[in-house]
Amino acid sequence: MDRWLWTWSGASFGFQDGDQLFGQDGSHVGKFVESEIFDARTGRYLGEVIDDRLIRKVSKAHKVRTPPSPRTRSARAPRAPRSPRVMRVGYEDWPLG
Repeated sequence: MDRWLWTWSGASFGFQDGDQLFGQDGSHVGKFVESEIFDARTGRYLGEVIDDRLIRKVSKAHKVRTPPSPRTRSARAPRAPRSPRVMRVGYEDWPLG
């Protein structure tokens, strides 16, 4: 079953299917390695998930993994936004695009 995810600021982003992250348009965004997410094209660190929120730890920006094989999924209707959370020190919000 897919798990829907939001940005730290509360915007609907996409969903997790197993160890893969997809945008709500069905695009393959990245791969999960534990709680960290790496770009599906370049293997660069994108951020991580805490509860159902996506956030980026600034000090991890240098990390890189081998990118996964590209995948696609069907587009999904965005979910309702959620309340923003207070930003953690050393982090920044997940970029939308």
